[in-house]
Amino acid sequence: MSDLVLRHLEMLRLIPRTAPGISTGDIENTLKDQGFSISRRSIQRDLEKLSLTYPLTCDSEGNTNYWYYTLREDQHILIPSMDHQAALTFKLAERHLMPLIPQQLKFFLNPYFVEADKVLNKHPSKLKKWLDTTRAISLGIQQQAPEMDEAVWAVFSQAIINQQQCEVVYHSRRSEEPRAYKISPLGIVIRGPVTYLLAIYDGYDDIRQMAMHRFKSAKAMVDDAFIPDHFDLDEYIREGQFGILTDEKPIQLKLKVSADVARSLTEVPLGDKQVIEAITPTDFRSDCRVSCMLPESWDLYRWLLSHGMSVQVESPVRIRKTFIDHLQTALDRNTSPISNPIENSSAII
Repeated sequence: MSDLVLRHLEMLRLIPRTAPGISTGDIENTLKDQGFSISRRSIQRDLEKLSLTYPLTCDSEGNTNYWYYTLREDQHILIPSMDHQAALTFKLAERHLMPLIPQQLKFFLNPYFVEADKVLNKHPSKLKKWLDTTRAISLGIQQQAPEMDEAVWAVFSQAIINQQQCEVVYHSRRSEEPRAYKISPLGIVIRGPVTYLLAIYDGYDDIRQMAMHRFKSAKAMVDDAFIPDHFDLDEYIREGQFGILTDEKPIQLKLKVSADVARSLTEVPLGDKQVIEAITPTDFRSDCRVSCMLPESWDLYRWLLSHGMSVQVESPVRIRKTFIDHLQTALDRNTSPISNPIENSSAII
C-alpha cells in the first residue's frame, strides 16, 4: 500500500465526527509523529480532494481550518470497516447494555449499531445465529419497566460524570404531591424492571434510593456534588442495601427442605459456607437439612415465601417466627370471605 493511501487513511481516522473538529495544524503534527513528511498546504489540498468523496466539512477561524464529518445520525465512517466479530459485539451491547449507557453517548453509538445490522445482514455469518439463539431473562414474573423521562435520564448521566448537584422535582411514594429537592447524584443501579438513582439530599449525608420514573424534572447546577469519602458503589451493593437489610450481621440459617429444593441449592447455593445433609443418611431423595451464612433481608423472606410448601425454618427463632407470621397473614387474607367479587369488573386501577 502506497504512502499516499496510508496517509489518507490516517487523516480520515483523525477527523472527529462532530464540530468543532480538528485543525489542519494538529493533523500535520500527528502525521509527522507517525513518520509522514508532508506540508500543511499539501494536507489542506488532500482534505479538499477527500471532501469530494467523504462527508467532510471545513470551518475557518482566521487562518486556521477545522475539519469534521457531517453525518446523519444513522451514518458513520468506519476505517477499517467493521468485521463480523465487532458487529456481533455491538449488537449484544445494544441488546443488554443500553439502559446503562449515558444519554450523550447513545448518539455516538447509534451509527455503530446501524452498521452492525448492515454487516450481519449483508454478509451472512454463523455468528449472526448467536443473536437468535441466546437470551437473558429475569427470574420470576416479567414485570414491565415503568416509563422514564429521557430528558431526566440525560441530566443525571451528565451530572454523575461531571459530579454536579441537581435541582429536581420528585414524587415520593410517601408524598401526595411532587416536591422540589436539591440533590447530589452518586450513581445509577438497575434492579429488575426499576432503575434507581443513588443520591444525597442537600444538608444530609445518608444515601437515598430514588426511583428514576418518579422524577418529574431535573436540572444540573454549577455547584459541585457532595460525594462521601470512600464511597464505593460495589461495596454499597455488597452491604445488602438493595436487599433492604433487617439486620446488618450475617445469620446462621438452618432449614429443612424438600429433595427438589436441596438439589436446586446444590447447584445454586443460598449463602456462604452452605452445607446440605440428608436427614436419612445417604438418602438424598427425601428431606434434607441446609445450613448457610447470609444477611437477613427482605430478599431472604421473599425466597422463603416462594418455597413455602417445601421449606421449614429451624433457626434462628426470629426468622422462623417472622416467616410464620407472613404465612399466617397470607392465609388469613386468602381464606376470608370475598366481599366484593371483581371477576367481571372492567375497572382500571
